[in-house]
Amino acid sequence: MDVEWLRGLQSIVAQCIDNADLCSELYCQLIKQTMDTPDPNGPCNLAYWKIMAIICNLRPPPQKCLLAYARAHFKRSAADSRSDEGRFAIYCIKKNENLYNTGQNWQLAISLCTGKLKIEEDPGLSHLRFQLILVLVKLGQVNF
Repeated sequence: MDVEWLRGLQSIVAQCIDNADLCSELYCQLIKQTMDTPDPNGPCNLAYWKIMAIICNLRPPPQKCLLAYARAHFKRSAADSRSDEGRFAIYCIKKNENLYNTGQNWQLAISLCTGKLKIEEDPGLSHLRFQLILVLVKLGQVNF
């Protein structure tokens, strides 16, 4: 990943954790960017799905209507579970619903990402866990 891209992502994720309005806006923009794309498995679309997967690990949409909208988008995108887009969507469904249903907070999300707690991982998406740890390390939230 490009260093500048990663720095920008770190800044966005850090601000979304504490700001519900910004988190809602990020979900809306990511849904918009990943909907009906001409090349669902293209590098640009998959970059948006990576960001979506990271934010789904950390915070569900703060509003119920946006949560329902995000779930519908994930389910529609997950229809082709063999594609990269479909696998990202399935991952987002699992992580987003887990965070929403359990009420996990930021600290618990860090514990999940660093392996202090057991999590089920899709082997095809193991790089996401690594990328999320990179983001958290850069934010100063995780120390090794």
